[in-house]
Amino acid sequence: MFRDCYFEYAGVYSGDYNLKLMYLDDTYNRRKTGGDYTTITDDNNFTEQLLYGRKNTPLTFDIEIINCDKDIPFEQMSEIRQWLFNQPSGQWNKFRIYDEDYEDIIFYCVLIPNEDACDSQGYRGIRCSVQCNSPFGYKEVATKSIAKTTSLQSDKKMMNLTIDCDIATQDTLPMVKIYTNKSTEYIYNNRGIIINKTNGTSMIVQNIQGNSTSNNITTVNCQSGVVTNTLNQEQWLVLGLKSFNADDGVAYTINSGLLKLDKGKNDLVFYGLAYKIEVLYRPTVRVGAF
Repeated sequence: MFRDCYFEYAGVYSGDYNLKLMYLDDTYNRRKTGGDYTTITDDNNFTEQLLYGRKNTPLTFDIEIINCDKDIPFEQMSEIRQWLFNQPSGQWNKFRIYDEDYEDIIFYCVLIPNEDACDSQGYRGIRCSVQCNSPFGYKEVATKSIAKTTSLQSDKKMMNLTIDCDIATQDTLPMVKIYTNKSTEYIYNNRGIIINKTNGTSMIVQNIQGNSTSNNITTVNCQSGVVTNTLNQEQWLVLGLKSFNADDGVAYTINSGLLKLDKGKNDLVFYGLAYKIEVLYRPTVRVGAF
């Protein structure tokens, strides 16, 4: 698996140094399965343990980075170490393997040095460990959107969006963008309501309207709960049980919080002033490594 292939780490292509990923000794027939986790349990007064859930274990694996053609000069070896092990702290770096089956998968990780690989001619490469930020690999961000046939601010008809979510986990927290036009007057119920009818999660964002001169784009990061917009105006999420009358004449009671996407089909409906909605998420992939 991944034998004799190039890779990209922190934006640098390994082929620039003529370096490839190679197997470690006898590991050619063993590899991490990915998606590991540990159980969260507690003892009770009886013979059985209580199972509260599980905790994901980040993916880790060892790699060997080798120049198969010739030895590596000392000066270049120092440059390679600088690239692999001295990236800015506090961030995960993109690690992409140029293998036929895994080329569209990205790991977010840091590399930890183990030892130099040498032979009688000198340096040939480096052995190191890959510490990922999660048990999974990722694909590029997927964007699903829907727009009304008219972009009039007064058009408050609901919008339906179906997302077939390709993720390895049971749920994911997306990014939601809400597009609204400029308006010369304040509109009552200046809010956007989005409901995932598949799993019951929902979200209400207050004060999404544009001002008298500019459109507005509201962005909600459902992972962090942070709300931003292009006009830098005050906005907030409405939390808890709320009731409202939708434009389809139906009265809804929802427990507003943050939107989640399930694995598989998700039926979303949006009520409010917006003329366009975008939902962005990063697909996760359960994939073994080395």
